[in-house]
Amino acid sequence: MNVLSSRIEQNQTIRQKPMTHSVRAKWHFSVLLLFTYALSTSQVVNAQMNTLSTVESGATLEYMLVGNEGGFGSSNATISRYNPVTKNLQDGVFLSANGIGLGDVLQSVHYNEGQVYAVMNNSAQIVMMDSESFTQQGLISLPDGASPRQLLLLSPELAYISDLYGDLIHLVNPATQQVLSTKISVGDGPEFMVYHEEAVFVGNYGFGQDSTIMIIDPVQQAVVDTLVVASGPGQITIDSNGDLWVVCTGYAGDYDEQWNLVEGTQRPGGLFRIERNAQDQQWSVTKELELNQAGIHLGYDPNNEHLYLQSDGIKRVDLTQEVLAPESIISGSYYSFYYESVGGDIYLADAKDYVSAGSVRVIDTETLQDLDEFSVGIIPGSFLAIYGAENTAIDQLDDWGSNMVELYPNYPNPFNPTTQIQYSIPESGVVELVIYNSLGQKVAILEQGIKQKGRYTQTFNAQSLPSGVYYAHVLFNGYQRVTKMLLIK
Repeated sequence: MNVLSSRIEQNQTIRQKPMTHSVRAKWHFSVLLLFTYALSTSQVVNAQMNTLSTVESGATLEYMLVGNEGGFGSSNATISRYNPVTKNLQDGVFLSANGIGLGDVLQSVHYNEGQVYAVMNNSAQIVMMDSESFTQQGLISLPDGASPRQLLLLSPELAYISDLYGDLIHLVNPATQQVLSTKISVGDGPEFMVYHEEAVFVGNYGFGQDSTIMIIDPVQQAVVDTLVVASGPGQITIDSNGDLWVVCTGYAGDYDEQWNLVEGTQRPGGLFRIERNAQDQQWSVTKELELNQAGIHLGYDPNNEHLYLQSDGIKRVDLTQEVLAPESIISGSYYSFYYESVGGDIYLADAKDYVSAGSVRVIDTETLQDLDEFSVGIIPGSFLAIYGAENTAIDQLDDWGSNMVELYPNYPNPFNPTTQIQYSIPESGVVELVIYNSLGQKVAILEQGIKQKGRYTQTFNAQSLPSGVYYAHVLFNGYQRVTKMLLIK
């Protein structure tokens, strides 16, 4: 299962340039087309994305996209494109490119392989567009009454979409733009999702009415565990140790018919760590901070091990401290915010009066100096960072230090029925080499155990499997690489 996005909701990604490979066989023209497709989408990805934060050696921030929700029922959502170097701003890029609007209420924006996915909440649609020209390339229409919030890409043929009011997860095929019949029931008001260690974590936000995070097995397409945090679990991110962090907004309380607060109905929020026990492999929850009220967004700085959250202004939490203590760094209240990890800047969105143009303020988190402020569309609510890389994409859980695991292109590719898969690890540790089909089903385990530092080769024999696309995952010390393979019989 090739995980392509996101700690999505870190909403960060790296645009990769095409990679070329040599082939020693003559294939029919149609086979060559399939071969080109398989190789062009072969990439380095992680057991989650989003995700979270993306750190890549030599990666540069090309531009930021700001998703402007627009007024409810007004169908005036827009996307703004901002260049942090030139300070150039283009508003309404989709409208300019297509001559039509996006739809009603833009909830979130996501990226994969040159495409931007705009999740339209009140239109119940996913608008697909080219990330450079913003010309529309597709449309996924969810059932009437659906309330899509976030999108998590698990493979080119499978994505999860959280449905706030439906209390479920929709499964869609981005390649065919079809909504699958399978749905996964979760808690009250699912919002943010993240893929980590072969599981999908779903926060049931419910406007503070729910306090659970459900763990989904993407092979079974079913909930396998439920974790309890505080009211209103929001954005989930993954740190460099492989622990998950979630900010909980809390619950403001109930009100009577005269709109007076009913005392005792408020519930606090907080910051929680989710970690896996090495012995029994079970997930456990620890409350690290209690917050009276908090915003739904969470940012992570992998270089300094800092978290950023909103609670009476923007606060920074140093994860290297034995006892966590939030540091107030920016005052004010913001509709949304986003931490961009390569530049180390924070983007603060102000919705103003919710009917006219909003604004975005950019601050350097090291100096706490203002870098820029610019006007955008109505109700700026989401962000997407687009990065440039020389040859490969490195996702959000990839190591930015010495713990790099490498997975090389299999040979031959396409293959029938065997192919060689080679990987290398920088030190001794537990290694898994697993093969998935395009539906996310595990079809083979080629390696599972402790290996010493070095390069290894395994043979994948697909004699009993049908033709199609398969994904090789190598997992090492919590990090993962994936490559795409094509079996043609």
